[in-house]
Amino acid sequence: MDPGAGPSQRFAFELRQEADRITYRAMARDTGYSLTTLSRGGRQ
Repeated sequence: MDPGAGPSQRFAFELRQEADRITYRAMARDTGYSLTTLSRGGRQ
């Protein structure tokens, strides 16, 4: 994805960058889903 290709691409690129820093443990805490559920979902 090329962040220089336009505002939508830049936004998507930035979201992906941010998502790479979020751990399953933090997502579980914030969403109410278990760590196991999130981990299994991430592998599908």
